[in-house]
Amino acid sequence: MERSEATDWMNKLRQERLARHWRQRDLAEHLHTAVLTVNRWERGRQQPSAYFCLKLCALFGKSAEEMGFCSPGTQTLARGEREISRLTAMMSLVAGPTAPEEETAELLMLRVLHIREQELGADHPLTAVSLNILAQIYQEQEVDERAEPLLRRSLEICKRLLGLYHPDTAACFHQLARFYQRQGHYSRAEQYYQQALAIREALFGAEHPSIGAVLCDLASLYQAQDKPQQALASYQHSLKLAELFFGPQRASMDQTSTSYAALLRKRGRSSDVLLEAWHLLNT
Repeated sequence: MERSEATDWMNKLRQERLARHWRQRDLAEHLHTAVLTVNRWERGRQQPSAYFCLKLCALFGKSAEEMGFCSPGTQTLARGEREISRLTAMMSLVAGPTAPEEETAELLMLRVLHIREQELGADHPLTAVSLNILAQIYQEQEVDERAEPLLRRSLEICKRLLGLYHPDTAACFHQLARFYQRQGHYSRAEQYYQQALAIREALFGAEHPSIGAVLCDLASLYQAQDKPQQALASYQHSLKLAELFFGPQRASMDQTSTSYAALLRKRGRSSDVLLEAWHLLNT
């Protein structure tokens, strides 16, 4: 990607976030991703994957072209793109304070999925993205029996079309791991977390911030299973990666630090737990 194109979507992403008076953490929470990831996007260190491009378009009510993810004239937008843009603009209202019923989000996303399948085919990476978003809506509605087959179908599409070692495939494994953890299927969740971890390490190296996001979730899984030693080790590793990325300020690590401190307190180490965490990180 040319530098001017990268600057275009970086600036638009930041402008849309600031227009809503959101911190990077707020945007990350809306997208169910790590603050580190949003930070890398806005610094131009990493472009959002197809999955997050569609989520960002839906969240901000913009088309991929308007967000700068595809330059005018360089790509032919599929038929139905205008309708998808209109639908994603409507979906952005669902996240607002005047949100309609959750079923509205479901119906809008079903229409987006229908267009994707009609225009791009049932087996296409962008169809997989739509499946993942629809699955997330079902999870928020606590209709897990509808969410699981969509998540699994999305994973199979990504594995078949993009290959095992691809960021979108890793994201699918990560989403399924979170789903199974919430279901209480801890063994299966750990298997999928480890697969997401292995893919991201192979693609980006052992010090990439996206690895820290998986490690933090893996730590919460170990904590839920009453495996404090594994949980502490995963939290410590995640914090080390965050510090390596952000430097001395240790910015935007509140969630991991808080979870880590809470685990230390639970184990009866309540005095100066954050100071202890800092010490452990630097030994």
